Amino acid sequence: MRVVGLVSGGKDSCYNMMQCVAAGHSLVALANLQPNVDGEMDSYMYQSVGHEGVEALAEAMDLPLFRQITKGRTKQTGKEYNPEEGDEVEDLFLLLQTIKQEVGVEAVSVGAILSDYQRVRVENVCARLGLICLAFLWQRDQAELLAEMVSSGVQAILVKVAALGLDPAQHLGRDISEVAPHLLRMKEKWGLNVCGEGGEYETFTLDCPLFNKAIVVDDYQTVIHDDNAVAPVGYLSFKKMRLIEKSPDITLMPLTERIMASGVRSPKDFLNGTESSESSIKDNEDDNDEGMKPEVEAAVAVDAPSPVVYEEKLCNHPQIQCNSTGWCWVTGVHGEGSSCADAMSSALDKLQELLESRCMSLSEVVGVSLWIRDLTQFAAVNERFSARMFSSGGQPPVRACLEVGLPENWPVLLEATAHRTPQQESSEEAAELPKQALHVQSLSHWAPASIGPYSQAVRVDAVVQVAGQIALNPSSGQLLESAGVQAQCLLAMRHVSRILAAMNSRFELQDVVQGVCYLTCKNAVQTVRQLWERHTTNAIVDFVIVPALPRGALLEWSVWAHAHNRRFEYEETGCLLTDESDESANRPQASIRSRWSYDGTVAAVVCYVEGEQTLDSLTHAVEYAMGKLLREAPAASALTVRAFYRTGALDAEVLQEAISRVQSGLLEKRIEMGASLVPVVGLQDEHTVLSLCGLRFQNSDVQS
Repeated sequence: MRVVGLVSGGKDSCYNMMQCVAAGHSLVALANLQPNVDGEMDSYMYQSVGHEGVEALAEAMDLPLFRQITKGRTKQTGKEYNPEEGDEVEDLFLLLQTIKQEVGVEAVSVGAILSDYQRVRVENVCARLGLICLAFLWQRDQAELLAEMVSSGVQAILVKVAALGLDPAQHLGRDISEVAPHLLRMKEKWGLNVCGEGGEYETFTLDCPLFNKAIVVDDYQTVIHDDNAVAPVGYLSFKKMRLIEKSPDITLMPLTERIMASGVRSPKDFLNGTESSESSIKDNEDDNDEGMKPEVEAAVAVDAPSPVVYEEKLCNHPQIQCNSTGWCWVTGVHGEGSSCADAMSSALDKLQELLESRCMSLSEVVGVSLWIRDLTQFAAVNERFSARMFSSGGQPPVRACLEVGLPENWPVLLEATAHRTPQQESSEEAAELPKQALHVQSLSHWAPASIGPYSQAVRVDAVVQVAGQIALNPSSGQLLESAGVQAQCLLAMRHVSRILAAMNSRFELQDVVQGVCYLTCKNAVQTVRQLWERHTTNAIVDFVIVPALPRGALLEWSVWAHAHNRRFEYEETGCLLTDESDESANRPQASIRSRWSYDGTVAAVVCYVEGEQTLDSLTHAVEYAMGKLLREAPAASALTVRAFYRTGALDAEVLQEAISRVQSGLLEKRIEMGASLVPVVGLQDEHTVLSLCGLRFQNSDVQS
């Protein structure tokens, strides 16, 4: 892609441009927001210190520089941004709009590492202009990142210091290679951000592999902004600079070769999980040692899909269930229409109607599971979904989407989780709301960008729901090439792990409580189960075989986590579903894995049902699973269950009748239960005809 680099002159913007070149993109221009005052400007968005040297930086790179004057005025300081005239973000919009018209760029390079404030606003501008945001430093370990910058030839000096442990007299003008050891010591002592992401310091780049010429500062002025004894603040103002030629051996080398020769890591390096700090998921040799030989992986990868059995009608009853702490589940919502797109609109109409019946709106939806008849119609479905969910306001929900054997006239089935948003009187109260969403739209080396109408994760209280994750290459958004089930499984699990950590640094894969692993290869269940159990702590997962997944993926993880998962109880149990007089060879039985929290606020079950089923045995199975789910439940609870059933092996109408019986019994106890019946190709093994994946939770009083 043709890329414009958004630059301040600092190390981060320059190193991200190096990453863009390493990823195969072409730098064609530079963009800079220029302060309307001499010296430093007080801005939430833009670094102004060192702005006197930006023209020299552009000349050193032999790239055209586009600048826009900004007053640095901020009208919106919240987590989200809506375009507003007079806000400094609109100066960036005008600048990039001009560059797109004159140069024809497709993407913007941004050096954001941790700043959600800056990233959200740049992504907002890019979305409005149809540009892609490239933020390859996003969520990188700062100590590791700084070391990479130094080792790959980034020569940048400190031009501002404003933190405990940094002194203008000692550290201004020094190269990052010189101060790196001190920064690491200050991190241990005072919690300083090693790359300066907390505003501790700012830099200006004098040389790096992108430059055809190096910059020399001949004269500067030191300005002390705050001369206090604890954390003095000072910056440099450049007065005279010049450029010096580099060796022809360097300048005549193609830029991509020059960048790679400097030791910059390629996207493939990041994809292989070679980061020294990566402790969650690695695709390494150890994963082939314990019963997962390469020939098994190859056999799993080429397993032919099972034939799809399409249901003649959909046995679902749209319902909404709510509990006293604001949680609501909308289940069994089927969309009707001649196309999946029309059915999507129909399903969203029903979803909105059910929410409004409980005085709620689409903006309060936390997560959506979407099953459609034909994934080749996904683009049209996504367009309808996006138009409704984004127009509803608020933060988009997480989403999982896949193909199942739905009837031709009911080609969409939808289930949603919502949480009632408390009324707030001020922006300060809004900042303390229990709902938090992670909606990163930039391409990076971190995890797949959320370019569609969904968030990577949404947290309400102690519960985090994660969007369905497939093995996409984060730096390109494409499916991992030529990868079998094992490689795709590991990468998708790494995505889940990193998304959880981005929500809260203390979260990791071991905090997953429950989930569903959708696969297109029935022979892959054992391989995937072994990988999952090796990297998690008693997480209960349902394994479901479906005809197709987005992008042709072999598997998709759809999970949720809890802040106190490691204090949950765990139980495995089972029962026969008929009395002792039943002597049939294929006697029905159920086995359950369940988890529940120490305070009784959360419970989850996965119940597998085998054998020939009758109405009575199915009723017994549902009662058995719901009994475990309601363990230690408070009065007036609500719960939800997904009933995945193997088409051709179970009568959906009989299953719906069994669920209705249990629902009626629970209502007498003031317990609301909802269910979505989902027809699938297969389950965990050839003997399982039904799996019940249920959950119940209230908000916890314990915050983390």
